[in-house]
Amino acid sequence: MRMCHAFFHIRSDILRNCGQDLAIAAVRFAGASVSDYLRGRSQRVTVEGHFSSECVVPSGVPQGSVLGPILFIIAVNNLAKRLQCTVMQYADDIVLWRNIKSKEDCTLLQQDLQRLEDWCKETGLELNPENSPHLCISNKMKKVGVPSGSYTINREKIPLVSEAECLGVKLSTKMEWTVQVDKVTAKCRQRLYGINGLFPKRYGAVKQLLFTSLVRSIADYASSS
Repeated sequence: MRMCHAFFHIRSDILRNCGQDLAIAAVRFAGASVSDYLRGRSQRVTVEGHFSSECVVPSGVPQGSVLGPILFIIAVNNLAKRLQCTVMQYADDIVLWRNIKSKEDCTLLQQDLQRLEDWCKETGLELNPENSPHLCISNKMKKVGVPSGSYTINREKIPLVSEAECLGVKLSTKMEWTVQVDKVTAKCRQRLYGINGLFPKRYGAVKQLLFTSLVRSIADYASSS
């Protein structure tokens, strides 16, 4: 699941509370400083040397800052305590996972989706159902169907898909890696074509460096050796 503009919409008071939560023992002063850092923020734009009037920033983390992503992670870290299913989080990406053996399990997962929706409202965040697919991983011919036909969030149906992407890795319903391998192969070939087209053979050292940084890194991502 992907949250919509999460770094812009998370409530400032929740971020300030994170700063206060950090204020323990020896770092009490640092926590108070973080809270002040997030209070009373404003922004303006400039076009050809002319400045607009300042606007108050009521939500979001300071863009381009080192503390911003850290405070966001701390702010959303309590989600797993609210849900009964397995939760995996990375920045603004969320994956909910549950072993479905009966219709009761489907109901429990839908209840967790409702809790997730409530949590998003409390934190000022919003989920996009179109970017939140439902992937059923199973080799069984007969799978347990969702009693209501499909899971929902924000009163919108979550689309059932045969393939989904999580942190750049393509997953399929039968855990076949053909789609992921084809994706990585096509991307590596495209970059190799560019390197070979721009640099002749006499630039062997440069081509080797570019291969290591631009091609090998793609092939090694999410792979085990």
